[in-house]
Amino acid sequence: MNARRRISAVVIGIIVAFATVVPLAPATAKVVVGIDGQWISSSGANFSIDDGESAFCTGCSAYKRETVVVNGPTHYSFRHVRDLTHVWGKTDGYTWSTTTTTSATLSADIGVSAKSIAGDIGVSSSKTKSYGVNFKVKADARKFSKLALYSDFKRYYVKSRTTNMGVTGKWKYAYIYAPTNDQYLHPRYK
Repeated sequence: MNARRRISAVVIGIIVAFATVVPLAPATAKVVVGIDGQWISSSGANFSIDDGESAFCTGCSAYKRETVVVNGPTHYSFRHVRDLTHVWGKTDGYTWSTTTTTSATLSADIGVSAKSIAGDIGVSSSKTKSYGVNFKVKADARKFSKLALYSDFKRYYVKSRTTNMGVTGKWKYAYIYAPTNDQYLHPRYK
């Protein structure tokens, strides 16, 4: 009996070491074991990993996300993205020679990344612009300034919800600001 208990403890330890707890559909799978990204349940349904973050049943459509554009796009010009220099100073100009990147952003936390929402609605999640060697940006030397990155964006009002194992969540709403190719280097004054 002791040997049998030891074997059971080892088997349970192995299952615990490789198992991931996932919500299961009623009366379907009871045990889910994951090895190398493949998931097998006692019901025989095949499971896979969604972006390495969660397991979902591919055979029973256990997890899905719906994203709908409610309104948009609306064009927003010359929106401040970030400062490229850290210190306020008085200068007659700046020199820039590297690339800049703008990324999609969300106005609220809706449980999904801006990159995922951008992919759902078919817009770019980031844009990169390269500048020639020693690109010059003039500034007013009488004022304190920083070199800043600005960009044009397209704003969409979206709603998103998930369905997991047959349970559909509430719609969550946010604005997504999708970058365009138009980026600008400009001084920002204090």
